[in-house]
Amino acid sequence: MDVDNSEQTNALDIGSLLVEARDNAGLTTEDIAAALNLNLDVIDKIEQNIFSQELPIAFIRGYLKSYATKVGLEAHTILVAFDKVTGAESPSLKRVESISTFGKKANEFNSNSSLFKIISTLIVLLFVTFAGWQIWVRFLAPSFSEIGSQTESSLGNSIDLSLNITEGQNQAANKNTASFDNINTENLDSDKTNSIEASHNLDENITRDIVKAIEFSSVTFDFIADCWVKVTDARGEVLAVGVKRDGKHMPVRGVAPISVILGDPSAVKIRFEDQIYDLESYQPGRRVEFVLE
Repeated sequence: MDVDNSEQTNALDIGSLLVEARDNAGLTTEDIAAALNLNLDVIDKIEQNIFSQELPIAFIRGYLKSYATKVGLEAHTILVAFDKVTGAESPSLKRVESISTFGKKANEFNSNSSLFKIISTLIVLLFVTFAGWQIWVRFLAPSFSEIGSQTESSLGNSIDLSLNITEGQNQAANKNTASFDNINTENLDSDKTNSIEASHNLDENITRDIVKAIEFSSVTFDFIADCWVKVTDARGEVLAVGVKRDGKHMPVRGVAPISVILGDPSAVKIRFEDQIYDLESYQPGRRVEFVLE
C-alpha cells in the first residue's frame, strides 16, 4: 500500500522514534533484525516509514509492535499512529467475542452430546461383558465343561473274557468243520474221534493264550460325594464317564495302566488290585488326573 507524503508529514514520525529509541538502547539494526528474526531490509524500510512492502500490512503491523516493545516504546501509541498512516484497522472486538463464543459452544456440544454419551455407555458395557466372559472361561469353565448330560456307562463291564473265549472256540470249530470235509469216509469214525480230541486241545490252547495276552485289572470307586469321573484303560477303552452320585459303588475292569480323571479327589475312595489308593496328596475341589499301574 502506497502512503501519501502529506499524511506521513502530519502523522507521528514512527521511523524516527524507533531509530532514536534503538540508539538510546545501544542497539543496531542488525541486533533488531536478529532479535525479531527478520531480514535487515525489512527493518531499514520500517525505520524509513516505508510500510508498503511485499509482505501483508498485518505482518508489518506485528513487526512494528515487536520492534517498539524491544526498544522500550509504548507499542499502543506506535500502532495507533501506524493505523492512521496506513488506514489499517485493529481486529473487531465484537468479532473476537463471536469467535470465542462459537468455540465454547462447540466444546459444550462435544462433551454433552447425547451421541457421545450413548457411545461411551456402549463401550463400557462391551468392556464389562468381555471381562465377565474372560472370568468365566479362566476360572469357572474348567470345573463344569466336561459335566453335562452324559449318561452313566461302564464299558469295562461289557468286556467279558468269556466272549473272547467263545469267539476262539467258534473259530476252532470252523477249522475243524473244514477239516472234516477232507476226511476219508473209510476211516470216518476213528478220524472223527481224533479230530474231537484235537479240537478240545485246541480250545484249551486258545483259552490259555487269550487269558495270558489280556490281563485285566480291577478298580473299585466308592463315592462319598457327587463327583465327575472318567476312567480309560491302556487300550483306549472308556470304562466309566460322567457324574457319579454320593454313595455310588462302582467296580470296573480293564487293562492296566488305567488313566483316571476326577473332578474332586476328596469325594472318591479308590481300591486298585486290593490296595487302597491314597488321594490325600491332591488338593480337594480341584480336578486331578493320574494313572493306576
